[in-house]
Amino acid sequence: MGTKVSTPPKDSLQALFWMMRPLNSTTAGVAVIVALHLAAGQVAPLIDPFTFLFVGMAAFFVTAHSMTHNDIVDYEIDKINAPHRALPSGKITLSQGKAWAVLLAVIAILSGLAIDLRVGLFPFSMFWAILNMMILDLYNLRLKQSGLFGNMIVGYVTAALFIYADIVVNKSLTVGSSSIGLYAFFLIWGREVWKDVIDIEGDRAHDIKTIPVRFGKTGGMIVGSLIIFLGLLSTLPLIFLPIFGSLFIPIILSVLDLIIIGIILWLGTEPSNEMIYRGKLWLLRMLLLALLVLAGNQFIVIYL
Repeated sequence: MGTKVSTPPKDSLQALFWMMRPLNSTTAGVAVIVALHLAAGQVAPLIDPFTFLFVGMAAFFVTAHSMTHNDIVDYEIDKINAPHRALPSGKITLSQGKAWAVLLAVIAILSGLAIDLRVGLFPFSMFWAILNMMILDLYNLRLKQSGLFGNMIVGYVTAALFIYADIVVNKSLTVGSSSIGLYAFFLIWGREVWKDVIDIEGDRAHDIKTIPVRFGKTGGMIVGSLIIFLGLLSTLPLIFLPIFGSLFIPIILSVLDLIIIGIILWLGTEPSNEMIYRGKLWLLRMLLLALLVLAGNQFIVIYL
């Protein structure tokens, strides 16, 4: 009889795939490609397509590493809260999960190296990948239980996509990309504070010092809303400066800002959890719509 070659079980391979949170990771990859396109402006068609590919890959694998690392950190908690996940269900072992996280990190770093070799920025992209994986790992380990600062890290991760794209293309920070980055940063940060209002009882039970735990539901809503308002102020350069070459952009952004102000006023300081849930969902929709409008305008200006 011949010796049968051992292969990883199908369930294990699927578990490793889903540990990456492919939807989240793909969203990060697409978002940074859009950010790169916005930062490049009318010279976007001149950028090597492989640069777009490697930038998207780096963002995908940085996010995939972070998601996998989060499952490793939450292994014991997930035995109770999410026993269906790959590690607590036993579909893969803890050592396999750790090896998978390392492999994803290596691919992210190599993607950064490929970018640097193509655009002549060595070792910036490699360093950026390593730095952001370290920040996200630290968030998984400690910062997500630190309240306001942990909320800020979630906003930073989004803004970092636009900061990175601007530096890769323009070798500096420009008003347009910086404004978009700040807009995303403050909206996501404030949205995270709103989410903590919903989780106030559970966070209090686990002694997580969020803003709502420290200052109550009203305090959490006020702080979250003020942070979001800072994001609206970040759109002023996009509204009043001719950055994207279209008269429609200032009008659409102004309307979206007014809708967000309406959401803040509708929620007030003592909303129900259901209202907060709907409010934070609409806030994310407004952010995505703004990015879609900016990207669409850029496409029209360049290609039509």
